[in-house]
Amino acid sequence: MAEVTVVIPFLNRKDLLPKAIDSVFGQTYTDWKLVLVDDGSTDDYGPSIQNYLEDHRVQLIRNPENLGQSKSLNKALSIVNTPYMVQLDSDDWYFPNTLELLVKEAKKLPEKVAVISGNLNVVWEDLEGNVRRTKLKIGRSFSDRYEFLFANTNIVPRFYRTAALKKVGGWPTNDPYNGRYREDMLILYQLIEHYRFHWIDKPLYNQRVHRTNLTHQRKQLHEIAEWSVRKALKRWGDDYKPVFCVTHDGWKKVRRLSPTVSFGEKKTLKINSIEANRMERLIKKAISNKSSLCLTSLASIKADEELSLLRNESFWKLMSGKKVVLLSKWAPGFTRKIKPLCKKRNINIVESLAISEKTSGTELANKLTKLRYDVVLVSTDFNAVNLCKTLLKKQNKHKIIIDVKDGMLQLSREKS
Repeated sequence: MAEVTVVIPFLNRKDLLPKAIDSVFGQTYTDWKLVLVDDGSTDDYGPSIQNYLEDHRVQLIRNPENLGQSKSLNKALSIVNTPYMVQLDSDDWYFPNTLELLVKEAKKLPEKVAVISGNLNVVWEDLEGNVRRTKLKIGRSFSDRYEFLFANTNIVPRFYRTAALKKVGGWPTNDPYNGRYREDMLILYQLIEHYRFHWIDKPLYNQRVHRTNLTHQRKQLHEIAEWSVRKALKRWGDDYKPVFCVTHDGWKKVRRLSPTVSFGEKKTLKINSIEANRMERLIKKAISNKSSLCLTSLASIKADEELSLLRNESFWKLMSGKKVVLLSKWAPGFTRKIKPLCKKRNINIVESLAISEKTSGTELANKLTKLRYDVVLVSTDFNAVNLCKTLLKKQNKHKIIIDVKDGMLQLSREKS
């Protein structure tokens, strides 16, 4: 009995589609179904796939007009009756053992896991279809929804638990382009709100890069990138506002998340680096109230600039005599530069740990439990807000965790 349905939506891909289908037929795991969704093709693709359609495992859906990726995937989802469903783009292909590894892993995981992915092999081709170069991109796991959002990365293959897809209502089509662009992120932002993602450290997907990719529709992709992130953050509680940037290769991504101002038991107060006296008052208040203090921004900033923020006598006077742990993307260099300042002010650096985008808060918390410290200084260029939240949750709440960059100061009063 089939356990997984492969879905391939396509539009005018008669030359590339057979390779994608061949990769399904060439799987070491054979208990699959294949749904092909013709999204209004005008090329004569029929002869190129006729032999495949004679296999009882293959079904073809023809849209009367071009509906877009999301609506095509929803049509396929409506007839899927297997526990798992996986998407394959019509210009890409699987490794021979992709489905075998995915199904085997899925059976070991709890129902709370809705998506499984692996590593990606990127293949660059010229106009004649000749391979010019390849590169293996290693995937990653994500501890929560914000870590996934801030990673600004897609995951492949997207191997879904069918029940989870149906529970969230399938692919959203309520965006300005009715689900035609970034359908992958639209559904992933929905799923990670309720489920977990799982990563297999194996190459499972081949992605072709060629001139007919969607890169020429950059404007629409940028608009949906921004729309989908704002929509997700609002749905997740509206705790953060995104700040976007455009990468060197022209893609829009989230540069940082700024906490929104809220009131009540948890307060987020706007400050900036020059308000040293206000910073000092808030830190003293946190200590006297036995509260947890988290000073964060997510600005991309270099170590030298961070040091200039730390050259503040009021701040250092407050830190005098404290045992400090440094967490920094540039930990060794940052430590060398900050050591003289700490020694001069009787501050003991007990440990310096290098961190990156792949460092989890849980991993750091476990390391910190083995150390004796008063203050943790966090210096990063990625989502320090969630990192600090995890640390505060897992560490002694009377201790202080500070991101040394200017931006936001989060003061959380300890419950009695």
